[in-house]
Amino acid sequence: MMRQKRQVYNPFLPLNEYIPDGEPHVFEGRIYLFGSHDRFNGDRYCMDDYVCYSADIHDITDWKMEGVIYRKDQDPRNMTGSHCLWAPDVAKGPDGKYYLYYCFDTLPEIGVAVSSQPYGPYDYLGLVHDSNGTVLGRGAGDLIQFDPGIFIDHDDEIYLYSGNAPRHQNEEMNKGSQVMRLYPDMITLKDKPRPLIPDVRNSRGTGFEGHEFFEASSIR
Repeated sequence: MMRQKRQVYNPFLPLNEYIPDGEPHVFEGRIYLFGSHDRFNGDRYCMDDYVCYSADIHDITDWKMEGVIYRKDQDPRNMTGSHCLWAPDVAKGPDGKYYLYYCFDTLPEIGVAVSSQPYGPYDYLGLVHDSNGTVLGRGAGDLIQFDPGIFIDHDDEIYLYSGNAPRHQNEEMNKGSQVMRLYPDMITLKDKPRPLIPDVRNSRGTGFEGHEFFEASSIR
């Protein structure tokens, strides 16, 4: 006899929960929802630590709160907790571990944390850097990093996306849409970042007019 499934409604999260920038991933038969974490009545975006919800892929009416998976003060750059964690993303690396990519509000780098399980807890690993050890975002000519997205293709190439761009032509910002490849260690750049999607400053004649890149580099 089949168990009757209960009706589920949107929003499916508790009404006191705010997870913008949602990134769903399926790992080992469960769907995991990652994202930034707003605070009720907060005065800034993404003030709280990262949490995770998950559900069996065969019954997405029954969501489980996995708890806090990464605290913002775990990063040595933010031991006081004054910076906010913006939109993250997660991928399963070639070694079978899970890698969490994130950035802080006013800092230019991309942080990486690692866990043996998709639901964490995640431990701080380091900052994305090149083979010489230069941290992405700190090198000459580097853009400010923003809302990273991670994708591993069928040929095992690892692509990291990042970017933020101005809304208007007259705004000047050291930002833009870019993509770069990583080595299998999931933190070292395999090549230099390259431009990806035009923003309002350089879209003329590209076909992106009116649909330029603004922010959030999820490829899903």
